[in-house]
Amino acid sequence: MVRDVGRSFPDRSTRLVRDFPYGSPFAKKLYAQARNAAEERNSEFEALGLKRMPVYGWERVQAVATVVDMWINIKTILRLIREATLAAKGLSPP
Repeated sequence: MVRDVGRSFPDRSTRLVRDFPYGSPFAKKLYAQARNAAEERNSEFEALGLKRMPVYGWERVQAVATVVDMWINIKTILRLIREATLAAKGLSPP
């Protein structure tokens, strides 16, 4: 079942919607993967000095987070290109 709840339910409450039982082996595996991904993203934001967002409001925070995510992806792509180029020349990255 898929239910689109937007940011909150009609009663303005926010809660998780799950398709699998909480505490099941699958839920534990999925939570571990999501937690690791979130921690990686948080550390990238912190490294850029954005532990706290410089703006207020959901829309502005979302816009800043989108730009930062794009910047992080561009940095990763450039790093991979540099590593591949060096590997093709038989060198190792610094």
